[in-house]
Amino acid sequence: MTLRMLEIFVKVAKLGNMQQAARELYISAPSVSGAVAELERELGQLLFERLSRRLYITPQGERLLAYAERILNLYSEMNRQMKVSGAAQQLRLGATMTVAASVLVELLKKMPGPQPVVQVANTAHIERLLLSGDLDMALVEGRVHAQELVEQPIFADDLLLCCPREHPLAKCRPLHLRTLEGQPLLMREAGSGTREKLEMALDMAHIKPQILWECGDVSALLGAVRAGFGLTVISRRLIPPDLIGLCLVDFPGSRHFSLVYHKDKMISPVMQLFAKICRDTAQEEQTGNLPTK
Repeated sequence: MTLRMLEIFVKVAKLGNMQQAARELYISAPSVSGAVAELERELGQLLFERLSRRLYITPQGERLLAYAERILNLYSEMNRQMKVSGAAQQLRLGATMTVAASVLVELLKKMPGPQPVVQVANTAHIERLLLSGDLDMALVEGRVHAQELVEQPIFADDLLLCCPREHPLAKCRPLHLRTLEGQPLLMREAGSGTREKLEMALDMAHIKPQILWECGDVSALLGAVRAGFGLTVISRRLIPPDLIGLCLVDFPGSRHFSLVYHKDKMISPVMQLFAKICRDTAQEEQTGNLPTK
């Protein structure tokens, strides 16, 4: 068994097609099928079912896939770490959109040395990048689901219903999730941690939302709220002074921004430094030395 065989197996498992895997790996289709067959002979296990010219991964194949991805990620990480010469290592950092729009810039201002390479996306996409080894760590507002990831809550946050100050709901108290029935909602895109938390609460309350907008741009959502197109649920940190944030008494809007990294990741000095900056900044917020908006 070689790393190349594992790389071929993972590609076939992800694509479900040997010819497509061959094209993406720039090798011949017989080389792909030969590598898979050799793995099956060596392990004494059937890794794929071949039905009607399609491939379906078996339970044994799923088990191997989990190990193979970890081995390949560790190998890639080893190469990256070994190639870092005496120069300071550059952090590959992920951030969700709410984090990027609220706390990220202040955190990065405190980073000495080379600035991190930052990728901003929703929680689901950041999770995939961490699992594939394309990011060292991330600061996210949503929950991650993969067991391979370590999650450390850092910054306290709350989700509030956001509307114009002249909106009829602005003077209503108390407000409940049921208030949202029939209201046009401006929602974050699928994969957003903010949207996932709201949808779970609405589903548990048996409320079908009237979604008018789906958008990954926080500024566009706030602009649409300002124009009176509808309501949105958003971090209290992002609500501008001309709009109002309202608490829904039966909505568990409290949450955290969390540092996330792969459990097999070697924690480098630059990762430790960024984590310390995050913890120190969060502590300053709690003691009132920093604003939370």
